[in-house]
Amino acid sequence: MFSHRMCTRALLARRWLCRLSAAMFFFATQAWADDPAKALTLAAATRQAVAQAPLLQARRAQQTSAHEEAGRAGALPDPQLTVGIDNLAIQGPGAFTAGGDSMTMRTVGLSQVLPSQAKRQAQREAAGANVDQAASTTAMTRLAIEQQVAAAWITAWGAQHEGEMLQAMRREWAVDVVVAEARLRGGTGSAADVLAMH
Repeated sequence: MFSHRMCTRALLARRWLCRLSAAMFFFATQAWADDPAKALTLAAATRQAVAQAPLLQARRAQQTSAHEEAGRAGALPDPQLTVGIDNLAIQGPGAFTAGGDSMTMRTVGLSQVLPSQAKRQAQREAAGANVDQAASTTAMTRLAIEQQVAAAWITAWGAQHEGEMLQAMRREWAVDVVVAEARLRGGTGSAADVLAMH
């Protein structure tokens, strides 16, 4: 049951990270396509992803909750107030009244449970371990997000530079075609050269 829940959470986290990667890839390629001078840097992409990731916000909330629980760990439980009526008469003229029978007793009590020092210390240690686990889970989630963003950014950067190289090759090819056609018109080139350029 526990392992199934952990696997389900891990699967959901992976799906979210994949969606984040796709979104960052799309966003980064759009940013480069619009204006290369204003392209989204890796640092800016990472900052945005970390600031806006719902999964990381949830991990931080869990970490805060663990800190608050640790502050209460090992404390004495609240005192308990008890109120009662014993030997209440249920027959006769004084039935169901507190003063109807001389044997009826009213009780009011205050009790305090005092757990052993070892138990309270164990509670504090368990709470401290929960705080450490929450902190490491938050750090692990942050690193996973940064890794996914970096992978998406590098993919987008490579695609952008590949597109720029193809555009440069296309421009050079267009110049070569114009030169071949000009040579053909000037009588120094051949039709085969022009056809080879097309």
